Amino acid sequence: DRNANGVVDEAYGHGTFVAGLVALVAPDARIMPMRVLDSDGAGSIYLVAQAIWDATDAGADVINLSLGTSEKVGSDLLDLALKHAHDEGVEVVAAAGNSARDQQAYPAANKDVLAVTSVEVGRDSVSKFANWGGWVDVAAPAGRVLGPVPARGFARWAGTSMAAPQVSGQLALLIAAGARPDESEKAAVETVGGSTILTGSAAFSNARQPKLSEVDSDDG
Repeated sequence: DRNANGVVDEAYGHGTFVAGLVALVAPDARIMPMRVLDSDGAGSIYLVAQAIWDATDAGADVINLSLGTSEKVGSDLLDLALKHAHDEGVEVVAAAGNSARDQQAYPAANKDVLAVTSVEVGRDSVSKFANWGGWVDVAAPAGRVLGPVPARGFARWAGTSMAAPQVSGQLALLIAAGARPDESEKAAVETVGGSTILTGSAAFSNARQPKLSEVDSDDG
């Protein structure tokens, strides 16, 4: 209970887990962590927009947003930050949400964002918790993912927050290999979940190291 509100911190470890998944997919990527949510997973649109803008100006190649809301966010500031990232050639990836329905989540549903949902390994189906719909761009297996948590431990978590960093990591590999932003996004959508990219990190180890900003919760 880091914020002393009397409630167990549900989001504790979330940022560590997400950043760890990126590192597993793209070991040579340089991660630029930015905390915008508290340990309960709550925050403001202003802080998210500011982090996107700051990460873009700091030279990030990919921005991972394992966060969102099912409510339509009428924020010109957030839209402007996402457009700024897009105009600068930054790939923005966001979780599609865990409401188990065809309902848009934001910022994933923004036109300048790659929306990622979750599918089950070995099954041609969306995970039972994951959002879906024509607004979703790509999927990755995140029904029960093993990843790092604070205190040098590992845990299994599920959610579209775990699907997004897998795509972000693959985009980082493609960018390191010299792909342009439009090429890397197209390739990620076409090959996500396949072995070609996931096993190719060694081939990219001597290439340019991409900067990846992971905007997430305050988990220490």
